[in-house]
Amino acid sequence: MDVYDIASLVGHEFERVIDQHGCEAIARLMPKVVRVLEILEVLVSRHHVAPELDELRLELDRLRLERVDRIEKERKHQKELELVEDVWRGEAQDLLSQIAQLQEENKQLMTNLSHKDVSFSEEEFQKHEGHPEASGVELEIPLLAPVKPQRPQGVLGCGPDSPELLPLHVVASGGI
Repeated sequence: MDVYDIASLVGHEFERVIDQHGCEAIARLMPKVVRVLEILEVLVSRHHVAPELDELRLELDRLRLERVDRIEKERKHQKELELVEDVWRGEAQDLLSQIAQLQEENKQLMTNLSHKDVSFSEEEFQKHEGHPEASGVELEIPLLAPVKPQRPQGVLGCGPDSPELLPLHVVASGGI
């Protein structure tokens, strides 16, 4: 039996009393009973809403916890990503430093190579010519080669005695 059934029973009883004693007998009582029934209806409707409200509150709490967990995971992931990026930047900086250092060394070696004097004379080459593998050292053989492309003799006066000749280096490896 719910509130509406009780209100219906009370209404039937009021009709019976009105039929027996007239309307004046319950005229002052009727508004008070109607008001009590309205309040009872509100309370009952709240009671029916309360379980749904509780379920919604629980769902809201669960969603809030999920959100907090997700935010925490995102922060953790962001920190890990920043650490990886920092390591990557450090490695990249180290590699750039190594590149700069190697370029500088290469530049110095190229400068040294262009200014290097030939240390072996033709006599020293002939001395080691018979035993290149015994010395275990790379032999530098001075040869003369023109700096400019060769042209027929007589056109510009270039010949084998021209002062514009540079030494070539030949490396002996077990035979010539």
